[in-house]
Amino acid sequence: AIAGIGGDETAVVTFRIVGAQGAPIINQDVSFQISNAAGGATLASGTETGQTNTAGQVSTVVQSGTVNSNLRVIATHDTTGIQGFSDDITISTGVPVSRAFDLSLSPANPHAWDVNGTEVTITAHVSDQFGNAPPNDTRVSFRSPEIGIVGASCALVDGSCSVIWRSGGDRNRITNDTSGRTGRATY
Repeated sequence: AIAGIGGDETAVVTFRIVGAQGAPIINQDVSFQISNAAGGATLASGTETGQTNTAGQVSTVVQSGTVNSNLRVIATHDTTGIQGFSDDITISTGVPVSRAFDLSLSPANPHAWDVNGTEVTITAHVSDQFGNAPPNDTRVSFRSPEIGIVGASCALVDGSCSVIWRSGGDRNRITNDTSGRTGRATY
């Protein structure tokens, strides 16, 4: 997450040094740097260098900056100068914003006014301020303020999730929507 927004603002990156036969190389000094320091992204203090352990592993910690960006960690074996690169690390808010929240209904105009149990799939499409999908398992809550029964929440996967609304309840108390049409309900 972008620094100061909340959420996970650090990432641990681990490299492994092995010899020609795949055996771990221990007690080797490694230096780290990042490929992009946009918005102040940096390595955590004290993790700019490290020494491989008995498994040949050495780790560093990336701290996010204040802008949306991608970066890689570059590890350099101090003795040989050989470098290795991490996978891309994405810095993003991950916090859904209202202007990037949309619902779709299927079917959009169900026969439900005088029928109980008619189902409508409600799908939320959500992104953060940069148009990126929030982290998977971010929860979206629903409520049915007028009539019917709706699933309480769903967990986002790649920026979308769905619940089912079922018709039911006391329709007599809802006579007109804001346009004056009988038989309309809002989700």
